[in-house]
Amino acid sequence: MLLISLLSACASLPSSGPTSAKILAGDKTLSGDVKYRIVNILASADLPKPVTATESWAVPPLVEQRIAVGPGDVLSVRLFEVGTRLFSGISNSNITDTAAVAAVGEALPPVQVDELGDITLPYAGTLHVAGQSTGEIEQQINRQYAAYSQALRAMVSVSRNETNKVVVAGAVAKAGRFSLSPAHERVLDIISEAGGVSARTEDVLVRLTRSGTTSSARLRQIMDNPRLNEVLTGGDMLELDLQPQSYLVFGAAGKVAQVSFNADRVSLAEAIARAGGPLDSQADPTGVFLFRYDAADASGLRTIYRLNLMQPGSYFLAQNFYLQDKDVLYFANARSNQPSKFVQILNQLFSPFLTVRAIAN
Repeated sequence: MLLISLLSACASLPSSGPTSAKILAGDKTLSGDVKYRIVNILASADLPKPVTATESWAVPPLVEQRIAVGPGDVLSVRLFEVGTRLFSGISNSNITDTAAVAAVGEALPPVQVDELGDITLPYAGTLHVAGQSTGEIEQQINRQYAAYSQALRAMVSVSRNETNKVVVAGAVAKAGRFSLSPAHERVLDIISEAGGVSARTEDVLVRLTRSGTTSSARLRQIMDNPRLNEVLTGGDMLELDLQPQSYLVFGAAGKVAQVSFNADRVSLAEAIARAGGPLDSQADPTGVFLFRYDAADASGLRTIYRLNLMQPGSYFLAQNFYLQDKDVLYFANARSNQPSKFVQILNQLFSPFLTVRAIAN
């Protein structure tokens, strides 16, 4: 009867979490409204495939990479003429001096592209320039002035760029709007122009928003993979968010804590060592579990990976198992842990009486 009462009392004792048997039983039943499956890590085929940055970095492709003028841009127009001139006020058609027949440049006042995408020039009237490059605008101006000047050539440059700009915000030294040029700046170019970041590149999450679609990747991943270093276009928005990667430790571990990666990636073996490993007096070495939630899994099932540290090969497998951000590492309690706790409680209850008895004798 005493043994039965001891065993029943053990079930109500406090515990840091479920035993391995309780977790494995949930593989066949529902735990509330959460469904999960157990994956026993016994071979390399049981290891999860590493998540690549390209899975969350799906940037819509550019329709074209050229720099085109748009409303709000300010253009600088310079006209060069020889022979019969329209703007210089001098005609040198009958002058034989070579210095006099040289091309003369005339700078027009800066002209801004209006909201309809048009500009207005003297004698040329209104020209629609939105969506055109500076070279195409030059050709259009040359055609307009062909009837007024003997030989006129236009040079157009963008003195103030308002259309081809990207917005950079977040964990950079200098946030703001940055102009793009015909050099076709990429993500890392603009981040550098914004002063860069002072945090670890592994801890910085880069979000690129284009045409209503947001893609995200770690800054270190973009630096290591040139294919992720996208060419930017006007209207893109870059947001750099400081999000250190970490994993959580629960159960019969050396310490329940949130542990930062502080590295590009952390293996399961490293995570177990950082957590202090399973406690010899409390933990079940056959029940080291990693809880992972994959939002991209259409089945809705969560996954729990089980590692048996009593098998030597598990230590090699743990070196090739890499954690993801916010994984939960759990060390299951040993089944013998509850009776031992009850014995400890009994010792605490009866030790004062035994001490008094010993003193009395």
